[in-house]
Amino acid sequence: MTWRRFKRGLAGEPDPLEYQEKQLVLTKLKEQEFFKSAPADFIFATLSYAINYLDHQNSARN
Repeated sequence: MTWRRFKRGLAGEPDPLEYQEKQLVLTKLKEQEFFKSAPADFIFATLSYAINYLDHQNSARN
């Protein structure tokens, strides 16, 4: 969980910019052929890494 999400709480709508960035990453990963046959835990780990990377990038901007 990011500090920004911790500060604003878990209830409510997600940050629109953060949501768009994460959706873009998810879409790009889904388009890659090897993800279609990859195990679910591998996909989850990769998405978690991508989300943490984006959270770090967003916190560096703020």
